[in-house]
Amino acid sequence: MQMEVRFLIMSLRVKPQRKNDAVQNKRNMSGRTLRLRSARSFFVLSEVEGQFLSSLRETVSCFYRTFQLERRAPKRREMVRPRKIQMPAKFAFQRIVVIGTTSSGKSTLAEILSGKLDLNFIELDALYWEANWMKAPDDIFRQRVEAAISAERWAVAGNYSAVRGLVWPRADAVIWLDYPLWTIFWQLTRRTFTRWWTQELLWGTNYENLRTHFKLWSQDSLYHWLFKTYWRRKREYPQLLSEPRNAHLTVIRLKSPREADEWLTNNTT
Repeated sequence: MQMEVRFLIMSLRVKPQRKNDAVQNKRNMSGRTLRLRSARSFFVLSEVEGQFLSSLRETVSCFYRTFQLERRAPKRREMVRPRKIQMPAKFAFQRIVVIGTTSSGKSTLAEILSGKLDLNFIELDALYWEANWMKAPDDIFRQRVEAAISAERWAVAGNYSAVRGLVWPRADAVIWLDYPLWTIFWQLTRRTFTRWWTQELLWGTNYENLRTHFKLWSQDSLYHWLFKTYWRRKREYPQLLSEPRNAHLTVIRLKSPREADEWLTNNTT
């Protein structure tokens, strides 16, 4: 009898121990599996982090170059000047091109001019971008622009190099919105948030994507594009406007939104 009781007690003690061992083994296996998964995730994350750091490094270097160029900008501006920068007493042009870097207000000014002077408003972005932010092929883009500028009176917003040779020879005047960098930065931020918040429909079926623009390392970000092209435009425009083939153009250079408002008031009323 005593032997049976002892055997029963021993069996009761052993069974929980075996159960605990099984649970512990399962936990150990789960731990090893988790460590393996963590290791795999580590390598995947390492690749993603590498791409992110590479893009971030490129963006930071772009910002640094921008600030360096801004400090040296006065010297560079004196090197090449447009052939003529003037403010005509009476604005009597029929074919106008408004140029400037991204979000400088080209479309807004061109649309106001078209309304006040009875001109056709032509937005090059609308002719270039197709559904789902697909770029139009160059030949299709050029055909659209040629058809648009075949009219006698128009105001064009934008300066795509692919169609500059079509637009500028027919134009009478070029309005250059040469605003400070941080003014344009603020305008870009305000425009991006407004379009995203109101879900403004752009050129058919496109909507502003806030996440895309705040990926500063992405080529699709307008912030990236702004810092990449701002000083390049500063160098290119004076050289282009000084070329003999553009001698027929009257150049109007506006350096701030306030100056642009005053010019509009004085010349279109």
